[in-house]
Order: sequence, then C-alpha cells, then structure tokens
Amino acid sequence: MMALARGGELSAAGRRILKDWRANLAESEQISDAQAEQIEAEVVAPWREYAKKKADFADTVAALVAEVAPGEGLSAADWAELRQLQDCWKLQQADVEEIMWRHDVIPASALSPAEEIDRRPAELAVQAKAKASVEAERLTREQTQKQKEQELQPLSVSTAVVVKQARQGIMALLGTRWRIEQRPLQVQVFRERLADRVELTMVQIPAGCFLMGSPLEEPESSDDEGPRHLVTLGSFFMAQTPITQAQWREVAGWQKLHLDLNPDPSHFKGPHRPVEQVSWKEGIEFCRRLSQRQGRTYNLPSEAQWEYACRAGTTTPFHFGDTLTSELANYFGSCTYAQEPKGPCRHETTDVAGFPANPWGLHDMHGNVWEWCLDQWHRNYGGAPTDGGAWVNLNIVRNDKRMLRGGSWDVHPGLCRSGCRNHHLPDYFYNRVGLRVVCLL
Repeated sequence: MMALARGGELSAAGRRILKDWRANLAESEQISDAQAEQIEAEVVAPWREYAKKKADFADTVAALVAEVAPGEGLSAADWAELRQLQDCWKLQQADVEEIMWRHDVIPASALSPAEEIDRRPAELAVQAKAKASVEAERLTREQTQKQKEQELQPLSVSTAVVVKQARQGIMALLGTRWRIEQRPLQVQVFRERLADRVELTMVQIPAGCFLMGSPLEEPESSDDEGPRHLVTLGSFFMAQTPITQAQWREVAGWQKLHLDLNPDPSHFKGPHRPVEQVSWKEGIEFCRRLSQRQGRTYNLPSEAQWEYACRAGTTTPFHFGDTLTSELANYFGSCTYAQEPKGPCRHETTDVAGFPANPWGLHDMHGNVWEWCLDQWHRNYGGAPTDGGAWVNLNIVRNDKRMLRGGSWDVHPGLCRSGCRNHHLPDYFYNRVGLRVVCLL
C-alpha cells in the first residue's frame, strides 16, 4: 500500500515506489506508462475528491464568516447548514474543526446547538474566556473557585502557594530583524522541600482549553502532530524547570519502591544542571517516591499537559514566538528556523532557569533536555483524549514506546517546537534525556 501525504497526494516515498514499479513492469512489458498513470489516477481519485469537498467546505465557511457583522458569531441556522453539509459530504470531524479554527471560529463539535462563539486569539492567549458549551462554563466557574480557595489556603502546614517574580522572553520581528524582549512576570508557586537548600518549585498552571497539535502550514510540522484537536484541562502544578541533579540525588536516596535509582547518572555534571541519562521507568520511580514522601500525587506530565503548559496560551511554533535563538534556549544554535541569527552550539546541558521563562513562568521548555511524558506513542492524534489525561491503552505492552517532548542541547530548532513529538522505549537513557514532573492536588 502506497503512503498518502496530507491532502490526498502521493507521499514522496509512495511516488518513488510507484516510479520503481512502473520502470520494472515496463521493462518486462507488463504495463505501459499510460496504464500506470491510469492506475495511479484511480487510486488517488477518492482522496482528491475528498480534498475538493474539503476545500469547497472551507470556501463555504469563509463566505459565511464574511457575511457576519463584526463582534457577532455564526447563527444557529448557519451551524445547522454546515452540519448538514458535513454529513452530506462525509467530511471527517477533525478536518471540519481544522477549517473552523483556520477561520477563527470555534468548531461546531465544541458548541451546543443554541450557542455561537467566535474564537478570538487574545481570548485563547489568556485562557480567560474560553467556553465551548454550557457545561464547560460551569466547570470553568467551579475550577476558578477552587483555584481561589487554593490561593487563600496553605497546601499543608509547611507549604503554601506564593507569588514569585520571573522574566518572560519574546522574539519580535521588526522589519527584517529579530529582536529579543524580556518582560517582568509574576507566577503562583509552591516549594517542596527535599533537603537543606534543595527545593522543588512547582508552578500553578491555570485551567483552560487549547488547540493541541501543529497547524499544517507550520514549518517542519509532521503528520504525527495532527489532527489538531480541542483539549480542556483542569488546573495543575508543574515543575518550573527540569529536575536537577541535586533534586534527583536527594530522591534517589529515599526508600526504594520498585527500582533502584542511581544518585549520579548524568554525563554532564553540575547540581543545577538537569539530570540526564534517566529512563522513563526511572522517572516513574522518582515520581512514586516523591508522592509517598510528600503526601501529594506526583507524576510525569501527560502529552496534553506538557504542550498546554509549554504553549502557555501561545499558538506560534515556540512560546517565544515564531522562532528562537541561542540567547533564549540551549539547542544546536548553528541551525536556524526562521532566518534568525545563528548562535553558538554549547554541546552540553546548561544550568536550569538560565534562560527567560514562558508566559506561565516555566523555564527550559525548549531545548536543554528532552522530557519524558506519561503517554504511549501513537502515530497521530486520531482518537486522542480531550480531557488532558495521558493516552495509555488498557492492553499496554510493557515495552511500548513512551513520549518525549521539548528538544535538547544537540538538536536543531525545528525539533524544539511546542508541538514536536519524539518517542523511545521506556528503558532508553542518554545524555539528552531528562524529566519534569506535575502535581495534582
């Protein structure tokens, strides 16, 4: 079976295979070029027909949006007609939602029949007015109330949510030149004391929803980063930085639960550098020990939690903007993503929090070390959960590959994008792989 790329065309690999087949069959006089072209046309015809219907549907949406007065959304009649057209043409829901988002309109599947809401980028950016349905509004009110209670009450006798100062980094294109801006930032955190002078700072991530995955037009995006889909998450806490070697060393000395932990596994040494050369299984053991000792539930983040926290309301390839530089992250700086200036290749990890934070106060989400996530590997987001939970099948195989996010010190910038996905076996470890934890209260 030949692979089809996005849009129903033959992929590069599929076209190469077909070309070789045609050459071999032509030599043996089993098939002519005209017959080969006819076979290709017959195979691809249904996909091209579907692509045309999808394009016609997009034109219909664009025409409806153009007729809407500023500040108003599509009418209930408009939505009903679009649903009817979708059913008539048998368009996949993921494709319809992608078209809706492209035209800055909330997808129909996220709306109740009597509700029409425009998607405004500013609203998504602050995650303050996202509402997909009456039920979503109710949940948001409840989550907001819980967050207020958490801010007013200590988590325990010794640990409370406090305000911490940070600095956010932004890449801005002025004419033909990129400029880095840094802005002051306040974030809600609590600190978990692991030992004398060793703390784990956890940042509060607000509840909200976001569009997970990469748009088709994003440079270097791949098929495993789609289809884009709406995900709604409750509030949680995430480590402000990757787990450091000092933090790892303390927890590795605590009581063993399932696995022994090497207290000093890292290739690049330094107490404030991220721990590396740790496997997914060792990351799970680390979280279990934290949970048992501290009395709270720690775990590796789900892919949805990781990407939601990394983007922090942004929709650009990086939370810094449309690109990044070696002044903002630790990656293979001699490679560029969007004609930004080249930078140094450090060839090693760097101390955590050495670069500006994202809009929610998290450091090192791009580069430094790949970070393990809880989910199993799936080749795309078809059937992915929409509640922010980890995507783990019940019939899990012990050595199923697990997810890695964020890029590392030795990769080009395209692999550091917010939507980029990587995966490896749960026993895998290397000097580019570390972890970050989340806490659910």
